[in-house]
Amino acid sequence: MKLLLVLGTLSLVAALAAAAVIRWRTLHRSGQMLELRPPATETLEPEAWVVFFRSLYGIARPWWKRWLIGQPSVSFEFWSDRAQIHVRCWFPSDLEALVSTHFRSALPGIELAPVDAPEVLTEPATRSRLGLWRDPLHPLESGRVDALRGILGALAATETGVVQLVVSPDVGWQQRALRQLDQ
Repeated sequence: MKLLLVLGTLSLVAALAAAAVIRWRTLHRSGQMLELRPPATETLEPEAWVVFFRSLYGIARPWWKRWLIGQPSVSFEFWSDRAQIHVRCWFPSDLEALVSTHFRSALPGIELAPVDAPEVLTEPATRSRLGLWRDPLHPLESGRVDALRGILGALAATETGVVQLVVSPDVGWQQRALRQLDQ
């Protein structure tokens, strides 16, 4: 009986150590950064970007994989350089095919150029966590879909600056919305 208890404890410790190593490896995993260059002839359709963000649920991992190695995220960087705004996107390397396909479906003709050496911010940055402006029970089509317009307008008015937006699928929103509806 003692032997089984010791073996069970050792196997649990080994499993937890393996999980920690796997999680550390994925947190320090390489990613890919692309510069997004929209086609000159196309107009921006905000509804297509709503579909793009909804389709990012394709990167959501099952619960056991989320627990083990975490949930992937996609990072958008809006760089201002002399009133010109450049958009970049960073994502884990294993999501390249999925994310680039979704970009091309949201904006046909978009040019995705790899960024070799990304710039590093030399001045202090401010971080803020933004919440959704909408009630989670309502669809994204209702209301405004161009919430970044004010932020990008202010960014374009500056000499240099950067705004970073990190998007990760929220897989628990439906359960929270149903709980709120029941209350």
